[in-house]
Amino acid sequence: KRQGTDSHSTHLLSNRVYILPTGVGLVYGLMTFAMLLGSMNYNNNLSFLLTFVLVSLGLVSMHQCQRNLVGLEISFAGVEPVFAGQLAELRIAVTNHARSHRYNIRLYADRINSDIDDLRPGESRVFQLDLPTTTRGWIRLPRFGIRTLFPFELFRAWAWLHMDLQGLVYPRPAD
Repeated sequence: KRQGTDSHSTHLLSNRVYILPTGVGLVYGLMTFAMLLGSMNYNNNLSFLLTFVLVSLGLVSMHQCQRNLVGLEISFAGVEPVFAGQLAELRIAVTNHARSHRYNIRLYADRINSDIDDLRPGESRVFQLDLPTTTRGWIRLPRFGIRTLFPFELFRAWAWLHMDLQGLVYPRPAD
């Protein structure tokens, strides 16, 4: 609600991308903290070196995970009208304007997930969200998210988009 409704073509900025550690990331952080305590207890320089290398790897992983989403352009690519009871296939185009690859990108809404895909520099890919329909009329998708776990699945970065996407659902044909 605080960011309002997005237009049908939106660039992701860094203030729209959220990031938190995954379960694996929390265990990784606890493990490196325990290694730091052990290094201080035994005053072992090689153990300090390994601990600081692992901590720096975690920090670089956090930065890369957030950077994987920043700068992507997300735009609505349309939806075909369907009959009630069929899946409405909302198509959303994700474009990478940067000079670096973007890995493990996935769109999701509630319990609906798209395929995970990678984007090369300058590439645009259409992701599909299949919405179930039960009644005729307009079907709406008020918000959806984009997320990534790249690299190492230590962190999860995501952004919510409020594009208010809609598609037409025709009445179910008679038997």
